[in-house]
Amino acid sequence: METNHVVREYKDYAGGLESFASCANQCPDPEILLPCFFDKLYEVQQTGKYIVIKFDESDPASHLMASKGFDDLEYQKIAENFSSWCKQPEYLPKNLNFLQEILARILEIQADSFINASRQNGQIIVFIGYYEDDMIFRRDDTNFFNALVDILKLSMRNQHMKNSAYAEVQNIIDAKHQWEATVDVLDVLICLLDENGKVYRANKTLEKWQLGNVRCINKVDVHDLLHPDCHDPRCKLKLNWLQLWKSSKKSKVETCEFYDQLNQCELSMTLLRGKNSYDRDENNNFSTLVISDNSESKWALEVLQEHNEELYSQVQNQTIKINTISTSLQNKIHEHRQDRKTLQMTEERLLSLSAKLLTAQEEERKYIAAELHDGIGQSISAIKFNLENLLATKWTEDEDVNQKHNLQKIITRLSDTVEDVRRISMGLRPSMIDELGLLITVQWLCRTFQNDFKDISLDTQLNLDEEKISEIQKVSIFRIIQEALNNIAKYSQADKVSIVLQAKEDTLYLAVEDNGIGFFPDPGQLSNGFGLCSMKERAKLSRGDLFIQSSPDNGTLIKAVWKHLAAE
Repeated sequence: METNHVVREYKDYAGGLESFASCANQCPDPEILLPCFFDKLYEVQQTGKYIVIKFDESDPASHLMASKGFDDLEYQKIAENFSSWCKQPEYLPKNLNFLQEILARILEIQADSFINASRQNGQIIVFIGYYEDDMIFRRDDTNFFNALVDILKLSMRNQHMKNSAYAEVQNIIDAKHQWEATVDVLDVLICLLDENGKVYRANKTLEKWQLGNVRCINKVDVHDLLHPDCHDPRCKLKLNWLQLWKSSKKSKVETCEFYDQLNQCELSMTLLRGKNSYDRDENNNFSTLVISDNSESKWALEVLQEHNEELYSQVQNQTIKINTISTSLQNKIHEHRQDRKTLQMTEERLLSLSAKLLTAQEEERKYIAAELHDGIGQSISAIKFNLENLLATKWTEDEDVNQKHNLQKIITRLSDTVEDVRRISMGLRPSMIDELGLLITVQWLCRTFQNDFKDISLDTQLNLDEEKISEIQKVSIFRIIQEALNNIAKYSQADKVSIVLQAKEDTLYLAVEDNGIGFFPDPGQLSNGFGLCSMKERAKLSRGDLFIQSSPDNGTLIKAVWKHLAAE
């Protein structure tokens, strides 16, 4: 209901109402309008007492109260009673008629007083008027009161609507400022573009980058905004921007990254095409361009990549070292196991060799004893017996010839005995090595072998300096050749044998080869056979290595090598 309509409805009081309605239309605040309201009431009835209360239904404690005709003590008592009631909002009735009775009771006023209560927009406005001397308002006075109250309510409602609209506009302005403040603190340049791709608005990053003032932008080109003094038609930024604007017509969202040579930075531009309701003209199509400087992030990424590569390289190196150490440890463990196995086999071979050596020594002693007893002993005994007989017998001159013949036999027997002694001595240790040297001794051994086995052809090649080899090496070489020739004579069935003994620089080579039936050089045979085993042991004891190569029907090669020769 408009104020003019109220004036027309109460036309009998038009003069007084029109002035109050005019005041209500121009008054911006209900608190300013209330004194005028009370003045109009007093023009009609000066002995009355009046109260106006306005409060929200959800919060009665938040209220507006004004009065006229009360002294301070009376108004204070009424205010205290109303405040006490406001603390119990659950007692607020839905029916305003009940509210009038409740207010009359709690405010301690007469029940027949004039009370007008109304509800609008969640607010309740109550007008109360009464006489202190129990007088009753006239009907005309009541109508005038109602007219004034209606105008006051309309003014309050309009003011509430104005306040609501103002609050809405203020909220929009605050939201705009908050959004602008949020966009302005970003580290990226955000530009609002018109339908032609011209910059319409920009955030304050433009000023941070020292590219201009945000208030002075007037539809400038993107290239001119970022490169204000650039006139190069082949500018990389300009070409990328034109390509980005062209590509975005189809995909709506496009991004490109490139190096800005002029500003020396890595730029990233993202363009979002679309219709924007920013402008009232709905035909305007606005786009959003986001430009970011990725120089620091790219530099950080490159540094991080370098650190990652360095770390990866260090990890790889450490892994290689660990693998190398692991492999070395595995090899050491394997070598240790092999050494233990070899040591165990060596111990077994040494035990076997010791047993065989003892057996061989006993057999050698038995052989020597037999040779001495059966050969030399009997020969000496026979010589002793013959000499005793000759000394005990007296012969004539005629018998002298026969006795000389007997003496000749004794001399021959003594020569044979001496030869047996030399043979046995040569078997025990060839004294020729000490007296005549290794080469002559080997040659003597080869001649003896050739005389004993005339069906076997023997070829020798001897070339070395004996001063460079030790005595133990000389004996080992002689014994190896001796044992090899004995094996050839016993087992090989060969008809050709070659012996090569030569020295080159600090290395001595010995090779004994035959064309016999050969054999498979079984490791067990090398450890169990005393002859082959003794050759390997002699070579090893003299700091050399001996190898045996043989196969059935392909003969046998015995090869020994001594390195780093040094005469001892």
